Amino acid sequence: MRNNFAPANERAEAAAMLDVPPLPFAFSGLWADFQALDHRRPPTMAGAAPIPIGEIEAYGRIMHGGYVPHEVETLLGLDAIRLRVAAQGAPTREAT
Repeated sequence: MRNNFAPANERAEAAAMLDVPPLPFAFSGLWADFQALDHRRPPTMAGAAPIPIGEIEAYGRIMHGGYVPHEVETLLGLDAIRLRVAAQGAPTREAT
C-alpha cells in the first residue's frame, strides 16, 4: 500500500515556509485593497490579465477618496508579482 503522507522533514520544511512575519499594519490597508481588486480582475481566455489602471483608480476614488502615486505603484507591483506567480503555474491562495 502506498503511503501518501509526506515525510516529517518535508512537513517541517513546509511549515517553516509558512512561518512568515506578520504584515506591517501600515501595509494592511493596501493589501486588503489588492485582494479586493484581484477578485475583480477581468477574465481572459489566456489566463490572468493585469488589473486595469482605471479599475485601480476607480476603486481608490470610491473607497478612499483616491490613492497617492506610491500607493498605485505598490498595487501595480503586487499585481505584477501575482501575474508572475500565476504564469509559473504556482498555486495561489484565494483571498478571504
